Amino acid sequence: MGELEKGSEAQMSKKCFVVGLLFCLAAVSAAQAGLLASDPNGMVGFTGSMNFASGSMSATVDYAVFSPGMYPNDFLTGKDPSNGTEYVYAYQVFPTGQDPITVVSVGRIAPNVAHNAMVDALHVTVGGVQPSTWNVLSSSVFGTFMTPELESPAYSRVLLFTSLGAPGWAPGSVGNGGQSDQKTLPTPIPEPAGLLGMLAVGYGLLRRVRL
Repeated sequence: MGELEKGSEAQMSKKCFVVGLLFCLAAVSAAQAGLLASDPNGMVGFTGSMNFASGSMSATVDYAVFSPGMYPNDFLTGKDPSNGTEYVYAYQVFPTGQDPITVVSVGRIAPNVAHNAMVDALHVTVGGVQPSTWNVLSSSVFGTFMTPELESPAYSRVLLFTSLGAPGWAPGSVGNGGQSDQKTLPTPIPEPAGLLGMLAVGYGLLRRVRL
């Protein structure tokens, strides 16, 4: 084999190595990119971050709401638990303080409007700590991190639930056994008819109290 051929082969090997390295770096970057707070598939006005703090406990909660059919459902980078039929509400918790996070909750303006509470291990920021619980309760969607607790620099997996209700805002909280902070997070709101019914019931109760 001539020197020219050897040189060409060496250059080709170097190019293949560089291309492979760039591909790996791009894959790692893609895995770590696309936080919920800036997810381009999220609804305008309902993607962002909220900071929670109390004493030496603090955390950032990234959130995004996806219109029906807009959350990834390719079984690789994410899965829509409603199969594209409902709004998807997604949250991810990043501890920033000295103390761990053990409790996360998202309030709901109306009962019985949330479904399919589940955890997505792959979409957005890959990996993360699996919550001990993440369930739809009577007045909130509630999660705990007990085994293990959620401590910096770790972060939670993406916490999901779905709803037929379009997004509004309601109190959410982050805390542990002795410290807690409450801010507003996106959450489903009742349909106009349901909302009018709630207002009518409230007005009726108010009249009864006055009488």
